[in-house]
Amino acid sequence: MTHPYAPKSLKLAHYTLPAFSQLEILTYFFSGIGVFLLVGWFLVKDKQHSWTNSQFGTKLVFMWFLLSGAIHLFVEGWYASHQKTIAGLDDFMSNVWKEYALSDSRYLSSDSFVWVMESITAFVWGPICFCICYLILNDSPKRHILQVVVSMGQLYGDVLYYLTTLVEGAPHTVDHPFYFWFYFVFLNAFWIVIPLVIIYSSGSIVLEALELVEDIFPQEFIEFEDEDEEYTEEDDEDEEVEEEEDFEEEVDFDDSDDEPVTVKKSPPRKQFTEAAPSPRRSTRRQN
Repeated sequence: MTHPYAPKSLKLAHYTLPAFSQLEILTYFFSGIGVFLLVGWFLVKDKQHSWTNSQFGTKLVFMWFLLSGAIHLFVEGWYASHQKTIAGLDDFMSNVWKEYALSDSRYLSSDSFVWVMESITAFVWGPICFCICYLILNDSPKRHILQVVVSMGQLYGDVLYYLTTLVEGAPHTVDHPFYFWFYFVFLNAFWIVIPLVIIYSSGSIVLEALELVEDIFPQEFIEFEDEDEEYTEEDDEDEEVEEEEDFEEEVDFDDSDDEPVTVKKSPPRKQFTEAAPSPRRSTRRQN
């Protein structure tokens, strides 16, 4: 059976005609996205957030990661799980990919790069996106680290996705502006623009937090000049002698005939584990 995809030399022996029209696919798909965004807004609209530059911006970030998690895990996860047979399936999700493949036929030809990239996106970034949503709802500052990590992964994957076909002249796209500019360029551009904004925003907050910690606990950032100085057993014995002298006390008995007696108390012996820092270095840090 002939197919409408580019290039025309592409062989899809198991291809079957779509079971849904283009209008039905786009209507159902974008309606589902609208429902996810609406649910996300009701979940987060009354929440107050700390460690943020904008309360409204944090709510938008929550909705973005909720939508990204759903698309990554369910839509792209479907492709990653059925990439070898998706061209011949008639379910709705397979029809979504048949429609999108008009802009990139690699999704129907079991392209190894696309499959690996989509698998990582679906089964790594997808669950972490939902984890970020949970952290935002619980007002955890830990979310910023994960937001930077996931956004970097999304940005890196999308840039590679664009370049691996554009350097060849986009031979996998049907020669029609709608499929190239709307499907291929516009829909994927979200995963470049928004991750860049989140990387800048969350990265700035992480750097501000580190600077704040450095101002509060400057001694934690002291660089020791004598890194190569060795701590010997003789030094340990000298310190124990000094401590024992400090523990000498004079005890005055009640009997007037008895003179005060100097009693030497042995200090408790220090115990160090293999991972413990040397006593000399610890003393310097406290100073």
